[in-house]
Amino acid sequence: MPRGILHRPEEWASLPHTRQGGRERSTAWYFTGQPCVHGHVCPRRVSNGCCGACHYAREAEYRSTHKEQRNERQRARYAGDQVVRDKDREKIRRYRREHPEYAMLANRLYRWRKKQAANMRNPHRITHTASSGSTD
Repeated sequence: MPRGILHRPEEWASLPHTRQGGRERSTAWYFTGQPCVHGHVCPRRVSNGCCGACHYAREAEYRSTHKEQRNERQRARYAGDQVVRDKDREKIRRYRREHPEYAMLANRLYRWRKKQAANMRNPHRITHTASSGSTD
C-alpha cells in the first residue's frame, strides 16, 4: 500500500485483518481495528507490527534531529556524480510534463514565496495585487 493509506480510512477495511494475512497477501499494511500502545487506531506495518502513526511520528522526529547529516549525505551524493544530478533533473522534468497541474501550482507557490521573502526584506515596499483596490 502507498504511504497515503493512513490518510484514507475508507480503504482500511480492504486491508488484511491480521499480520499473518498481510504476509500471505504480500501487503505492507494490515488493519486490526485495535488501538496501539499510544492509542492510535490505524493500519500497522506487516514487517514489524508497528502502528503507522507511531512509525511516521518517529520518522519525522528522526528527520528533524538528523537534518544536517541528511543534508551532508545529499551534498556528497550530488557533488561527486554528474550522472545522478542529470538523472534527477530528468525525472523532475518528466514528472512536470506528465502532471502540468502540479507544475503550475508549484510555480505559483514558488513565485508567492519569493514575493513574500522580498516583502519581508523591505517592509515599506508597496506591492500591488489583483485583489487590492486603487491607492490614493
